[in-house]
Amino acid sequence: MKTRKWAIKLIALTLLFTILLGSSALAGWQNDGGKWWYSYGNGGYARNNWVQDGNAWYYFGDDGYMVTGWQKIGSWYHFDNNGVMNTGWFSEGGKWYFLGTDGAMKTGWVKAGNNWYYMEADGVMCTGWKKIGGSWYYFSGGAMVTGLKTIDGKAYQFTSEGKLIETVYPVISSINLTKNSIGYPVVYIQIYNQTNSIIDRVDFTVYCYDAYGRQIKGYGYYTHDEDWYDGVIMPGESSPAGHYWNLYGYDGVRTVLVTITKYHTTDGRTVNIPKSQQISFRN
Repeated sequence: MKTRKWAIKLIALTLLFTILLGSSALAGWQNDGGKWWYSYGNGGYARNNWVQDGNAWYYFGDDGYMVTGWQKIGSWYHFDNNGVMNTGWFSEGGKWYFLGTDGAMKTGWVKAGNNWYYMEADGVMCTGWKKIGGSWYYFSGGAMVTGLKTIDGKAYQFTSEGKLIETVYPVISSINLTKNSIGYPVVYIQIYNQTNSIIDRVDFTVYCYDAYGRQIKGYGYYTHDEDWYDGVIMPGESSPAGHYWNLYGYDGVRTVLVTITKYHTTDGRTVNIPKSQQISFRN
């Protein structure tokens, strides 16, 4: 009788050991037709969840299989071909991204090492000129530039915070009022490009008044016989440093008020002149 009881106990213990051994064997990484999944060893498996294996992190999707490539898990993450979560700098298709220590893709300002970088809304590292918060910055190889920097043969000055210093503007170099060959008043307006940039256009206003102080419709032309009237004048020719624009006006002008408001560079920047450069000439 005792022998039978012991036999039953032995069978039960053997069965339990087999179950436990089987469960232990199923724990960890499992391969299903080339797809990897992760078993907890208790009948459960990783699904919509993270798993850490050594120093590496992996993620298993809704189907329970390990993910690779870009994945939106709250934020954006990237996993290599082995399923390992990327951190730090990551390049894909010639574009650079920066992933934090937690793996989340960064946007906006990022400091890496001793340099500052700017990541676009899609995570791509910015290069070249970029206007941020009303100020212009330049990113050389992705790194924010400070101090004096020559870009495409032109010298630029940046603050320690990377903002472009715009201290030099086009100026009204002269205004002269005389008469032409038939006795009409003629105004000569000369605009000088003293910046380090190649200017594509200068915006300014010209207000003309007659001998009684009444505003009149000033009319004239500038280089290449392009007409201008009162209001915004926009020469369309590119102007290197040291270049002058010459404007000529007619029609009974006695007083001229000229104000430069902004200028546009050939690299796509628009610079507002903070203090209106205004010259009034009276004859």
